[in-house]
Amino acid sequence: MLQYLISGITSGSIYALVALGFVLIYKSTGIVNFAQGELVMIGAYFALFFSSFHLPYIILFILAAICSFFVGILIHNLVCRPLMRAHHLCVVIATFALSFLIRSLIRFIWGSQYYSFTSPFPDKIYEFWDLIISSNNLWITVISLVIMLVFYLLFKFTKTGKSMFATAQNADAASLMGIGINKTFSLIWGASAALAAVSGILLAPISAVSPYMGGISIKAFAAAVLGGFNSLPGAVVGGFLIGIIETLGAIYISSAYKDIIAFIILIVVLVGKPTGILGKETVKRA
Repeated sequence: MLQYLISGITSGSIYALVALGFVLIYKSTGIVNFAQGELVMIGAYFALFFSSFHLPYIILFILAAICSFFVGILIHNLVCRPLMRAHHLCVVIATFALSFLIRSLIRFIWGSQYYSFTSPFPDKIYEFWDLIISSNNLWITVISLVIMLVFYLLFKFTKTGKSMFATAQNADAASLMGIGINKTFSLIWGASAALAAVSGILLAPISAVSPYMGGISIKAFAAAVLGGFNSLPGAVVGGFLIGIIETLGAIYISSAYKDIIAFIILIVVLVGKPTGILGKETVKRA
């Protein structure tokens, strides 16, 4: 059982990062960004591009995340900010359109083929008591947890992070406290894109780089709903739970149903507890 849990935690850590991006944007703007999966894909393609220069992994990792951060800012300023006074549904539809646009652009530039991305981690197996952990899984989990910790420390101890956190909690109250909302919204979109990019980079050695990587956003979306779409800790909890439940379902039920488990969980949570595990009831926006 513990062996299966470890495998679930690895995939869950990636779902958690993408789910955090979903929740960051939703809490601050009330918008569900359906282009989040394509931002995962963009991060992987940035990493693939920088790998062609034979850069050390840590350098290409940072460069890909930074480039994705600016892509997120660009999306906010070109797509979302002009629609700020429009109905939220208009912005959601715009993110749908953006997801198709990004995917089409990637296919135009790179084609539809799959590109292998060599894992930077040593091909080793670690044994702890009766547990067997691959080096790749161990490093993916560790890096994901470190990124989550960095974001927590950013929100907790830096002025910019506190502004982002305050805006994510209550944009109207943050505005009354003198926080520049437009600038902070841009930073939040950038941070969300960077989180998605990190997920894409970590996922690349496992699934290869392709225009279809964005499918992971469905599971991340289910994770955000499970944990509570207005709760940042809930996104992390939901991500790990989806990863663990998905893995256990594949082992004890059938691997053929692995990809539909997230959908089943999504429906069950929406019917039984729409606010999620750690989510709270919110007042409807006018």
